[in-house]
Amino acid sequence: MKILTLNTWQKRGPWQERWQVLLEGLAHLRPDIVGFQELFDSGWAETVRRAAGYPHLVFSNEKAGLVFLSRYPVLRSSCLVMKTQAPSEEYLRYSLFAEVDAGGKPLALFNTHLSWRPEEGPIREAQAAELLADADLKADGRETLAMGDFNAAPGTPEINRMTHGGGFADIYGCAHPGDPGITWDNAHPYVQMASTVLPDRRIDFLFARNRRALLGNLVSARRVYLEPDSRGIFATDHYGVLAEFRTVP
Repeated sequence: MKILTLNTWQKRGPWQERWQVLLEGLAHLRPDIVGFQELFDSGWAETVRRAAGYPHLVFSNEKAGLVFLSRYPVLRSSCLVMKTQAPSEEYLRYSLFAEVDAGGKPLALFNTHLSWRPEEGPIREAQAAELLADADLKADGRETLAMGDFNAAPGTPEINRMTHGGGFADIYGCAHPGDPGITWDNAHPYVQMASTVLPDRRIDFLFARNRRALLGNLVSARRVYLEPDSRGIFATDHYGVLAEFRTVP
């Protein structure tokens, strides 16, 4: 089983060419479950689902920008509208939930995108707490994966809220202790287009809860979409994170 998380950068830059690169990557990587952020257009999400050959799409009617593509049947889904709002943002933040039948075993999935300004760590920590409360309610002890763009680096209070407080394991961090694994990279040409300069960090995460069942079957975790195509087109302004498991026991 392969799981991918990737921020798709909305329809910015050369977005149609970027999506060609992104789709080529999906064909090569073949993730079973994909968690996208910043995909707001339901029609385009359906186009992507068909083009990538996934039988199942989870898209919230909220303005969340959060999407799941799945090769596994979707048993149920919902979207949490977070109460915690950054004072700098006119929009809300969300957590998309889906439960899938992964080879006869229920697997709970959560996908989110937290507030982005560096000084908003306490806001992100409160949003992470909302995600965790929702996961406790909806996952109900099942094997659980949480993913997305957390806009925070490992070791920050908001990420520690997920790991120390919430019982989730940072999959990439477990596979590569001490490796920064940067996914927001100022050497990236699209990052250089951003209006605000932010530090190089790993802000895109895959988390697992139930260490024995999931981490015990971890084969690899790596960053993906690191290189442009022959035209110099990258898939997006983030690097993605892909984890592979032997199975969900």
